[in-house]
Amino acid sequence: MDDRLAERCRHIPMGVDLGLFRCRDRGSSGSETRILFAGRLTHNKGVEYLLRALVTPGMPGDVRLHIVGDGPLRAHLQDTAARLGISSRVHFVGAIPHPQLADEMARATVFCLPSVAD
Repeated sequence: MDDRLAERCRHIPMGVDLGLFRCRDRGSSGSETRILFAGRLTHNKGVEYLLRALVTPGMPGDVRLHIVGDGPLRAHLQDTAARLGISSRVHFVGAIPHPQLADEMARATVFCLPSVAD
């Protein structure tokens, strides 16, 4: 690398504890497919789209959605899950500490973070 360029470059840590958030054995999740969402429960996060995706034709019945986080839309999202008939397939975990979030991520088959732009 050119010395002048090297002088201008700075290392900025990404802010994720890679010792905590790492790939590891998911354990015995059986045949369950676990989708994980983690974030604040607000409109712009698009969690309602995840709920609706569980009832799309062809979606396997073993898919479970774990929602980690809290926010102003929690009650609405719980009502939506009930209205769609999927309450038994959706687990609202609530807000949890980072070490527990790392465990949730390790057990997940898929992490999904939708986003809606207004």
